[in-house]
Amino acid sequence: MGGSSNGEAAVVMIELGAGPCSGVLVAPRVALTAAHCLGAGAGEVRVGASAPWAETLPVIARHAHRGYVAGESAFDLALVRLAAPAAVTPRPVRSGDAGGLAEVTVVGCGRQRVDDPASVG
Repeated sequence: MGGSSNGEAAVVMIELGAGPCSGVLVAPRVALTAAHCLGAGAGEVRVGASAPWAETLPVIARHAHRGYVAGESAFDLALVRLAAPAAVTPRPVRSGDAGGLAEVTVVGCGRQRVDDPASVG
């Protein structure tokens, strides 16, 4: 299966009516993203973060963190449930303190140029 340009296959681009947002698969049928990305209507998750997508899966449920308040940055987290399992290995969610953490990889997707909708990747 394909992956993002940086090799992180579990990175996804999420379309939920609020514009493209990045996310990460944390289970075969669950992606983690920002709560401010949860729009209305149908949604889909494109696995791989850039075209050509490894696969595109419909979203069947979305859940914002219960402490999220729109317009505030605290608790800006959400989970989306996919209609089928993704064919890539999810990234595990780390719990507990970050002691001993030596390296972090940050990956995202969105427009590379603000005025160019075709520059999404």
